[in-house]
Amino acid sequence: MVNSILQLVENFILAIGRWVLNIVAVLIIVVGVFGTIYLGFVYLTASPDSIDRPEIETSFEEPERNPVEAADRKRRISEGKESFDSKMQDAFTQIDLTSGNARNRDREIRSNYAELIRKPENKDDLGKLSELAAFRDNSISDNCDEKSRQIDAIIIGVDDDLISIAQIHNVTREEISIGHASVLRKSVRLPKSCTVLSNNVAAISKILRETYPADWGLGGTKTKEKISEQVARDARELEQYTDEEFANAAMEKLVNYVESLRDYYVPVTRQLDDRNELTNETVKIIGDDITVSYNGYLDSVYKQWKDYLVSIKTASDKSQERLAWATALLTGSGIYWAVALSILILLAFFAMERHQRYLKLLEDKEK
Repeated sequence: MVNSILQLVENFILAIGRWVLNIVAVLIIVVGVFGTIYLGFVYLTASPDSIDRPEIETSFEEPERNPVEAADRKRRISEGKESFDSKMQDAFTQIDLTSGNARNRDREIRSNYAELIRKPENKDDLGKLSELAAFRDNSISDNCDEKSRQIDAIIIGVDDDLISIAQIHNVTREEISIGHASVLRKSVRLPKSCTVLSNNVAAISKILRETYPADWGLGGTKTKEKISEQVARDARELEQYTDEEFANAAMEKLVNYVESLRDYYVPVTRQLDDRNELTNETVKIIGDDITVSYNGYLDSVYKQWKDYLVSIKTASDKSQERLAWATALLTGSGIYWAVALSILILLAFFAMERHQRYLKLLEDKEK
């Protein structure tokens, strides 16, 4: 019984072994034949003699315009550029004058404010100082808006001139000038107080100026005029630390947040002023409290972004762990099947050796 089972196993293993050997032999022959053919092809095509001689082009492609029309168009483009350059020079002059007027007006506003706060009837009245600071900031903002609109009108006028010049000379505007608007904007030299990153920054700065009492700002006393610079700096740092989409969303929500601060703190300041309790001490308390609330919002935004990055890192770490586990499993399975194949091969050899001995035994018995 046992011998019969062993015989069946040996016959099965021998059959499998023969199939495996046949398949391996066929693969070796196929790979050898096609590999030899491929190597021969590479050898033959690697020779410079195998490169085809160039074919001579005999077809003539007609140009879009004949030489006379092309020369005439080139002349018209040159004349158009010359006319447009004259318009650009006029625009540069107008922008330079407008920028200079903006800077002069900015200095005038600040000089007037400095004179007013030094007057005896104003310098000790915190309520009056707060009104003067608000008037100064609004005047600066109006100056910036007015001059910015004038500069935008100048640039729009140049665009209109470009269209007219292109139509007069019967050419496209792109053939005369590209990117002139950005060149003009780079020549603008408005005061620093006019430099903001976005409408959100301008809105936040305006609301904070209305919210802070007296001449207080984000940096403490006598810093209200620097609120725009600080908010712009905070917006830039936020965008650098996070990304543009998240920073823009945070600044949009900050507009609503500072509006809530204004709705709360402005009535408090007015009540103190009506009761003659708006002193340096109360102004400092309110100013510090507003700054703490503003900074608290930014801290919460940074914390949300940090938590977001941590969650991404955690998910990435878990993914790496699962990938490592899967890789180890695949490696282990490969080793397992390699060992199993080795065992099967050994069994096949042993079975073949046993079968040979069995055949030899039968021959001996026949003899």
